[in-house]
Amino acid sequence: MVLLDVAVLSIATPPPPGGTGSGSGGAGGVAIALLAQRQLQLGHVDAACQSWGCFLAEYEQVSSARGDDHFHAMRKSMRPHQKAHAVRELAEHAREVAMLKA
Repeated sequence: MVLLDVAVLSIATPPPPGGTGSGSGGAGGVAIALLAQRQLQLGHVDAACQSWGCFLAEYEQVSSARGDDHFHAMRKSMRPHQKAHAVRELAEHAREVAMLKA
């Protein structure tokens, strides 16, 4: 479990203001999305929400088909957990990002 925590700290660190963090056109966001999906599969809903939040911060700054796919996968995968406070906050943040992207 310690390795997962280290992965969260090293990969899912929010980007600095005005930057995407990865410098690679959204690849960092894709890596964070994959981490979040795995965390959710393991039942770590709060950790997944934190990682998805970092993904959203990066996703706001870039436009990519893969990012769009992960965004839609995030929204779908979190629906069964919508009673959790962290999921409701994430859903609100995702709605805001969706409006910005529209």
